[in-house]
Amino acid sequence: IKINAPPTAAFHNHRTDQIIVVTSNSFQFYSSSKAILKTIIAQRRNAIQCAAFSEDDGVIITGDVDRRLRLYSAISGDYLRSIPATETEDMHACHRDTIRCLLVLPSHCILSGSNDGSVRLWHWVGEERVIIFAPPYSEPPAVTCVAYEEKRRVVFAGGLDGVTRAFDVLSGRMTMEYKGHGKGCMLSVVVCSVPDILMTSSMDGTIKLWDIDTGVVMNTFKYFTNCILYDSVRDMTFCGNDHGFFAIMQILNAGPGKAEMRKIKTTQFHKSSILGLSYNQFSDTLITTSTDSTVGIVPTVTQIPYSVAKEQEIGSQEREEEAEAEAQALLSSSSSSSSAPGETFAQIEETMQELKEQAPLENPLDVTDLLETEEKLLNLCLQLYDDSERSKSDKLADNFNYTKYILAQTLAEFHKQFASVKRELWDDKWPVIDEKAGRTALEESQKLRREEMLARHAQELAEFEDHCSQESEYFVAQLPQERKQVMTKYKQAKEYYSQTTSSAHASSLSALRGLLGSAFPIVRNRYQIGSLISNQATSVFKGVDLQNMELVAIKVFPPQVTLNTTLDHTSLVSVLDVCNTPSSVYVVMKMVPHTLASHVKSKP
Repeated sequence: IKINAPPTAAFHNHRTDQIIVVTSNSFQFYSSSKAILKTIIAQRRNAIQCAAFSEDDGVIITGDVDRRLRLYSAISGDYLRSIPATETEDMHACHRDTIRCLLVLPSHCILSGSNDGSVRLWHWVGEERVIIFAPPYSEPPAVTCVAYEEKRRVVFAGGLDGVTRAFDVLSGRMTMEYKGHGKGCMLSVVVCSVPDILMTSSMDGTIKLWDIDTGVVMNTFKYFTNCILYDSVRDMTFCGNDHGFFAIMQILNAGPGKAEMRKIKTTQFHKSSILGLSYNQFSDTLITTSTDSTVGIVPTVTQIPYSVAKEQEIGSQEREEEAEAEAQALLSSSSSSSSAPGETFAQIEETMQELKEQAPLENPLDVTDLLETEEKLLNLCLQLYDDSERSKSDKLADNFNYTKYILAQTLAEFHKQFASVKRELWDDKWPVIDEKAGRTALEESQKLRREEMLARHAQELAEFEDHCSQESEYFVAQLPQERKQVMTKYKQAKEYYSQTTSSAHASSLSALRGLLGSAFPIVRNRYQIGSLISNQATSVFKGVDLQNMELVAIKVFPPQVTLNTTLDHTSLVSVLDVCNTPSSVYVVMKMVPHTLASHVKSKP
């Protein structure tokens, strides 16, 4: 389907057999024949950043630029409501930055990851609830992809820093960091229930398989993929890359601590990069979105009907439970009884001899030969149906063929695993298998390492002694010059400190004097004149002697007055200075604590 704008996401609704294409501002509904049915404008224009489809609830959930989630009907496209529903809830529940990814979970829940570095788990039916997961960092990296593991109740968040983090749903705490990818953000993270592995892809161009519980990398594959989906019913993984190809893969257990990835099918569907994938497990339909503004539709992509896959999944689960119970019983019995010492040595020697011979394994068992009797029985059973029961006979044949296919794949994988284990045992443990050759190799290795160590130590000791001698000579030679440099640097710093402090003091003093001078009149740059000295005074003012830093009294006379300031008497106030100016004569006197009136009253 060619659309007018780059698609944000696209989904297949198997109930209506329609394709729903989500853009930044609309929902476009197409029929299975790719005919446009209708276009619905979103609640906010140019606001949709990401979208997810809930098959069970029949709704499309969008993450918008205002950091809220919005629900739309998957049938009509009508706007239903926002999450959170009110502006009051928005203050504490919403993300603090753009929403980048969404993942629908069972029981009316959805995960959202944001540039604010957090993941939120929303429950939108009934009483709205939200759980916030964030690493204990002041500035956590943006979340680019999310996944959920139901058995462990763990949320996984792929970060912009190339690290995947695990959070416990019950406590909300970060429990593990999966580090191993190179530079670049995480592109996808999915949980493969079989064989219980975490699968991640990154901008470093690799896919990594992780042990969920330990965080250990089980395998790394050089394959660039923008997006990964996992179908737990069919146990298949879908990957889309930047060349327009999508691939169907299967993750296989390759022994303790190891896993393999088997490519089942690869198809080029677009001319440019695939940005998104969605898969409807009920209709077995894969939907792809690309940067070339096209949406791809791949019906019956795995060619395995849902009913057949579901029956196989249930049977596989039952077999796994039985196998686990048998293993536990075997473990209990073996731990409670001691091994027979008489048969151990002979069995070990026989096994070692078999491994030393390195005989190639026979081809895996032929399924046709194994099921020859069952094939005949199937053909007989099919003859029991009449023409009106064609669907039943077809279903029986499909189930038989699928079981046969699974058995063939399983036998081939078992054969491959056994051959791999045998080869690894010889590569890693050949000294144990061939004891004589192993002892000889060990002794030669020890002798060589001992000689290398002695030679290396002798050389290192000689180099160290030479280095110490050079250090001592250099110290003695450089000591006078270094001491002189220290003295020069200290004197320069001391002189600079003295100059700067003096300059700062003088500058501050000048500024303060200027500030005070602008506040009051000043005479001869020494005496500052304030207000009248008392309510009775008419020409005597308070003053400050800036030189002696003391209060004085200043009497103002007209310029033509001649004064005799040489008289001295105990009842007269001492004259300190006389300042003649063209406009006035200022008599500076000592400040006394009493007025003339109080002085007269105190005399008899």
